[in-house]
Amino acid sequence: MADLAAYARSRGLPRVAEVLSHTQLPTEAAADKGLCEPIATDAPACLKQMIRRGVESRLVRPVLSWLADRPVELGLASWDILAGSLLGPGEDAWMITLREQAKHVAAVLPEGGAQYVRIGAMAPGALVTHLTAARYKNSSEDDLLAAVTQRDLGALEELRRRGLLAPLSAKVIPAFRAFAVGLYHAHLPTLASFYLTYLYRELDDRASLAPLCEVLLDVGGIDALPSPEELVGSGGEADADLTGYVGIRSAMAASATRAYLELLDASPQKVDYAHADLDQLARSMPRSQLAHAELMLQEGRPLVPYALVTKIVAATGAPWRYGLRVEAAQAAAAKSAEVIALVDTFVAGFGNDYNLWVQVNRDAPADATWLDAIFQRLVREVTYLPHDVSVWSALAAMLKPQDHDLVDEVNHRAEWQCRL
Repeated sequence: MADLAAYARSRGLPRVAEVLSHTQLPTEAAADKGLCEPIATDAPACLKQMIRRGVESRLVRPVLSWLADRPVELGLASWDILAGSLLGPGEDAWMITLREQAKHVAAVLPEGGAQYVRIGAMAPGALVTHLTAARYKNSSEDDLLAAVTQRDLGALEELRRRGLLAPLSAKVIPAFRAFAVGLYHAHLPTLASFYLTYLYRELDDRASLAPLCEVLLDVGGIDALPSPEELVGSGGEADADLTGYVGIRSAMAASATRAYLELLDASPQKVDYAHADLDQLARSMPRSQLAHAELMLQEGRPLVPYALVTKIVAATGAPWRYGLRVEAAQAAAAKSAEVIALVDTFVAGFGNDYNLWVQVNRDAPADATWLDAIFQRLVREVTYLPHDVSVWSALAAMLKPQDHDLVDEVNHRAEWQCRL
């Protein structure tokens, strides 16, 4: 078994190391396929492996090399590495390089440790122009189109400046949007949120609004969310669902749910889950319903039926990080042994998430027979992925659940790395 206390010490976590040195941990669970496959060397393959493994240095270095002549993307990805990983022995010089690269995009960066962009003093298009216009102003259209296939924001902005983007937008914009979502799944949320903000704000791509909100909500970027007026849009059911979803999740993130709960208690319309058609219910306002389900769990209110939660997640038809996390937490609260399979599915498909580990542990009954299996899986994650901030934070929370000093140490380390 790996010496996790030594791992913690080498990553700048002396207090975590001290607690670990006096703690008997369970043997780690067996490694899954994503932890055993050979490390990729080309950027696209590295991005795919980062979904499972996070911003591991062996994977992100080829990605940074691919982005080397693209200062916007390079700076934002560098920030994600500083905020999303704990750099280890021998990486001090690399940390300095990452900081220097991140300085180029400082105008849109949040406070240290956070991973999203805040568009205030400089609009995304203006930042792209400022850092890339000189490179592309003399480029041929063919060269720009070739760069766009590599999802180069500078080339895309130059096409827009020349008035050449409109005929290509039906194919190009969805491709950039899909790439941005992939970046988020690869644990590069700052870079992903910039792409999506650029598409939404500069290219008027409303289809980027929902994934942008998803990224910002997942990483706690509440202050960067679009306004309620923007969310309402045309006022259709999908817009109303997104508005409700963002409202509930942002209220939970800000610990400001009292007004929503008071409205809920005062409403004469209550859902009778015992007699409702759950299949039909799952198709109506699914995002808002799932956020409502998490809120009820968080507030200790009567739970939304676990069967409805599973139907909502299944009905989306696409991998949904938040949906699967809530489903796992609901399974834990419902005393369902399915939680083990759900955690395995989540980690295999999305990698690690602090909230997943903490919520499953928090919401499970104290006598749950599968809690040891959850802990064994978390020990495995720290053993194989000692760079990952989220697994160290989750382990710290489990080691001292009533005291935040260990979690604070992990967060402060990431914040220190982000000092530009």
